Amino acid sequence: MLARLKASKTQLVMGKLKILATEGLSTPALEKLRPVADIICFDYGSISWKNHLATANGLIIRTRTKITDEILSISPELRWIARAGNGLDNLDLETCISRDIEVWSTPDASTESTAEHACLLTLMLARHSDQFVSSLREGRWRKGVELATEVFGKNLGIVGCGRIGQRVAHRMRAFGMNIIGYDPFVHPKEFDDLQIQSVSLEDLLNQADFISLHLPLKPDTHHFLNEERLKKCKTSAFLINAARGGLIDEAALFKLLNEGHFYGVALDVFESEPPADSYPLIHHPRVLGSPHMGARSQEAQERIDRRIAEKVLEYISSTKSGRVNEL
Repeated sequence: MLARLKASKTQLVMGKLKILATEGLSTPALEKLRPVADIICFDYGSISWKNHLATANGLIIRTRTKITDEILSISPELRWIARAGNGLDNLDLETCISRDIEVWSTPDASTESTAEHACLLTLMLARHSDQFVSSLREGRWRKGVELATEVFGKNLGIVGCGRIGQRVAHRMRAFGMNIIGYDPFVHPKEFDDLQIQSVSLEDLLNQADFISLHLPLKPDTHHFLNEERLKKCKTSAFLINAARGGLIDEAALFKLLNEGHFYGVALDVFESEPPADSYPLIHHPRVLGSPHMGARSQEAQERIDRRIAEKVLEYISSTKSGRVNEL
């Protein structure tokens, strides 16, 4: 094992890295990397990148690419994986570490874009924007459009008060919302500095008029909002998820929606992506959906790709490394 690792690293120093960008890469990032690496870009959704794994030294992936133990087992020359975006739930991180494969991510690069999208979904839900757009386009002047709900003076519950949750709280406070938050990993004094009222999860679910999820997806947060917790929310509450689809038990949510629970739900993420046309949640009349667009701003994608390119260049020029790095 050591002999193979040493031989491979010598090869990398003497020649160019072979890099696979499984879901594309921006032109500026490509221009930075092509002089020093052999990089192959694949269209979004393509799986033909798997045919090149035997000789790949690096992978640049996004949300849709799943890196499993099976993938890693047929990638003997793989030295690093760059996750373009936020979250590492689509990687078998333990196997990467055991195989001495570095993992890099870019969580800060998409923070502003994702926070803006969560705020947009909140306001769209409150104003029933999907209804008034279709009413106008179909020539039904205000017909079938429910009265809007003002966010002013309402309680916004932030579940997960990290980078994105903090940005959402800051923006929605400007609309006159009362911000309450739950996050067991944030110190009470930090809540005070952020002007967020720290509450228990049960109190947040009971009190919030709008609930916005901003948790990472890990084994202990999978179906974080299960049927029991969803039932604790106000029947008149609005629920927004622009984080990860697996945070919500979607079957339980669909059942409660059909029982009259929740005034509205906005989902940018789903447990299965892309969801099938027959996926029940996307057709429910009180569900507003978007196709995982939180980080899909021009600025965020440029920042993400630029930081990925800079990290790869740093890796090529230096032997200094850590195993899991945030760019």
